[in-house]
Amino acid sequence: MPREHAEEAQTVPGIDLGKRAVNLVMDALTLTLEIEQAELALDPANYPVENQLTLAGSSC
Repeated sequence: MPREHAEEAQTVPGIDLGKRAVNLVMDALTLTLEIEQAELALDPANYPVENQLTLAGSSC
């Protein structure tokens, strides 16, 4: 990050560049975890056949 940006951010109240950087990384990690969890939950192979229901015809 350019030194000028850091200096300007220090003069304005309410701007915390460190907090923004941490939040950016945490958001990316959290989204990655959510995607992995959704893939596990949506994969029919992870559930017993008794818990699966195939819809066909008018039951769709």
